[in-house]
Amino acid sequence: PASSMLGPIAHEWHASGFVRLAREDDRQYPVSSLAAMSRTTQWSTDVTEDERLVDPSLAGDRSDYEGVQARAVLSTPLMWGDELLGVATFHSRRQRQWTRSDVALLEAAAREVSIALHHARMYRDALESTRKLQEVDQMRSDFMQMVSHELRSPMTVVVGIAEMLQSHGGQLSQDQHAELIETLGREARRLGRLVSEVLDLEALDKGSLALRASEVDLAALAEEAVTDSGNVDRTSLSVSPGDRRANVDRDRIKQVLLN
Repeated sequence: PASSMLGPIAHEWHASGFVRLAREDDRQYPVSSLAAMSRTTQWSTDVTEDERLVDPSLAGDRSDYEGVQARAVLSTPLMWGDELLGVATFHSRRQRQWTRSDVALLEAAAREVSIALHHARMYRDALESTRKLQEVDQMRSDFMQMVSHELRSPMTVVVGIAEMLQSHGGQLSQDQHAELIETLGREARRLGRLVSEVLDLEALDKGSLALRASEVDLAALAEEAVTDSGNVDRTSLSVSPGDRRANVDRDRIKQVLLN
């Protein structure tokens, strides 16, 4: 609708003694609205007698010009390509026959303002893009540090147990040997989960992570996750009566439980 073409006045130059339009920034001024709708320069030699300005389809009321002491109005759109950036307007307290020079002056000024607005917007967008890229870069850096730390912990345990079994395996009791093997398996599974999570994140980043849904017994899946986590002795699993089956991606739900 025409009323949505013009927003509040954000910037304004005005002559001494004139009422600032910004005080009435919620109003629509019909000549400016006409310039915005037509994308061409529009003028009125006397807004009080201009019958075009009483058109109900035109945003604004010509009576509003009384509040800003405007009698004659010259408006031109601020354009960048096909995009309307705003409207530049001259107005006079008295009736005025706008000349070709007046129109040329306003249109030339409007072109310069449009260029300045476009460059300012490009600069703002560039700053915003730079800020977002810096945030993403910091997030990637933090993530890589976290992954490095998380991977190093189980790898250290796996390497340590392997070296211990190789050098002192014959000196270990059966219980000690079994405990080390259990720990080795638990840390290897943990390492596998971390690698899987990293690969999942990469797939998500590329938008290629697909879900494979099937009917799953959630209680059985929870019990399996507890077992794989290596925390059976420290975990109590309680299942309430009722339907325990759901249509889900089994591997993803198990990953959630493990996490």
